Amino acid sequence: MVRINRRLLLSPTGIFIIYSLASALIIMGFRFFFPPSPPPLPYFYVPWRLNQGLLTFLDLFPALALSSLVVPFGFRNIKLEEFSAFSSRFLEAIKNSIIAAIVVVAVYGLLFFLISPLARNREDIMRAQGSLYTLAKQRAQESAEEKDWAQAYQFVDICERIWPLSAEMEKLRVSVSVGMDKLRGSRSDHGPPENEKTPGSSAALAGIPGQRAPVDADEALAMAQKSLDEQRYYDAHWLAGLAGRLARPNSIEAQAAVKLTSEIWNLLTSITPNQREEEAWSLYRLKREGYEWMVSGDWIRAYYLFRAHQALGPGDPDVVNFLALCQKGISEIAFFIDEIELAVGEILTGAVFSLPAETEPGKNGRVALRISSLSTSGDYSYGVGIELMAFDRDENFLYRLTAPYGKIVPMTVNGSSRLVLLMRALDRYDETKRWEPERTNLDDETVPGTGELVMNMVYEDFLVLSNIRRGPENLETADLLEAEKRLGDFGFVPQVFQAEIIYRFCEPVFFLPITILIILLGWRFRAKTKPRYSGGPMLLILPVVFYGMVHIYRSCLNNLAIWSVVSFGYIPSLILFVSGTIIFFVLSLILLSSQHG
Repeated sequence: MVRINRRLLLSPTGIFIIYSLASALIIMGFRFFFPPSPPPLPYFYVPWRLNQGLLTFLDLFPALALSSLVVPFGFRNIKLEEFSAFSSRFLEAIKNSIIAAIVVVAVYGLLFFLISPLARNREDIMRAQGSLYTLAKQRAQESAEEKDWAQAYQFVDICERIWPLSAEMEKLRVSVSVGMDKLRGSRSDHGPPENEKTPGSSAALAGIPGQRAPVDADEALAMAQKSLDEQRYYDAHWLAGLAGRLARPNSIEAQAAVKLTSEIWNLLTSITPNQREEEAWSLYRLKREGYEWMVSGDWIRAYYLFRAHQALGPGDPDVVNFLALCQKGISEIAFFIDEIELAVGEILTGAVFSLPAETEPGKNGRVALRISSLSTSGDYSYGVGIELMAFDRDENFLYRLTAPYGKIVPMTVNGSSRLVLLMRALDRYDETKRWEPERTNLDDETVPGTGELVMNMVYEDFLVLSNIRRGPENLETADLLEAEKRLGDFGFVPQVFQAEIIYRFCEPVFFLPITILIILLGWRFRAKTKPRYSGGPMLLILPVVFYGMVHIYRSCLNNLAIWSVVSFGYIPSLILFVSGTIIFFVLSLILLSSQHG
């Protein structure tokens, strides 16, 4: 049988643990039945209420912890001995309370630095997912009414990832599923849409998928000649063209590449399958046409031609390789709409950014970017409802761009890491389905807009900016330090982050001398006799009194941090707060030690 150490249980540390656990259970139980706000979705009924209870407990924890330090002095039978000031016997009598104060500060620091940001971030995520679900449901209903089953399917899938098998989506889910089955059964080839040429893409410098890419023009020529000897004519032509792109202008390698490319192309055009084999002839022409568009840099047109070839005659290794090349080229100018359904990550609604960008070819400026719903991950982000306004260096308005969808990806542009906003969305199978941006100029003329916009920043900065939209207090400590250093060029005042850093580090540390003073007050007003009926109500009154004190303490500390940063600067303020905390702690110990019976 396990024996309970009554002395340890009734020690100041034991009372703190019991008091905190009991308070946590009561608070979370109360918030489960009486949450401060309804959940964003019925699906979040339980996690939302539990998270609200946790947030309420975290908010009340300092007051509860201070109350637990005072409670032992009101219920413990303390012998009325006379202690002299700075007596070792007094410090021995108060030792357990000091240990409890240290435990309180350690637990408070853990909750403040780790648990509180996670709980607040979880609350924001549930709110954002609720907004995204509502937006996706609305778009799905609109698309279903317009018989646009492919687009409706994307939005239904987003809803399903947030709220699986929701009853309110049952009817829409069934109708969209039936519509998609009919669409898959009736898909056929369509005429290719017009598309702007994009030569110079990094995909044009890629090797054959599944093979090692050549490092220079000589190696590319050797690989082209080997492919030609093995009668892999398309591979040979692509590698010969790659040698020309890798070679220095007017060099011997460039001239050899031109000659070899011409020879292979003449050989390709002279090869024709048996005219009686009409299907083989049709597939051959389709493959050659797709290859011509790919060589010219029109990755989108080539992609759909190769996709059609693969549907009619699967298994051609050339088509498999070239389809992979086209997808790589497309990834730099557009994206497929079905990628969005797989990207329900960290969600932000109503995001607004001010970002440096290349607003005109070769000209830098700034864009004000608004995204109705933004889903971020470590490698890329997707947005629904894109709207941006572009300005030149002199802050003159240039144009306005709107796009239904967007993808934000990091890319290397002219040897530098940049952020690229892609606003051209494609259907993976149907080339007639595409979503392009629209540009409105100064004269209110609406014209097709460019499908990509280069922004002069790195993706890591964009992720920090996205997190800041939830408030500096929700940033992790590492992100807060990075924001203070790097986000001055994005419309943020560094002093905001500097004040938050000081406040975040000083609040739990500064709490230690506060607990010492509370122990001092508990000793000064300790019960001289055994408490009777007044002891119970004090367990409820003390947290209320201390909650008001903690609220004043936090407000003063926050305002003092902001004032000091603005008045003296970051480093002097940090030194001032650290020195003040040490001095306050030493003074609190001196005051406590000077007490006597």
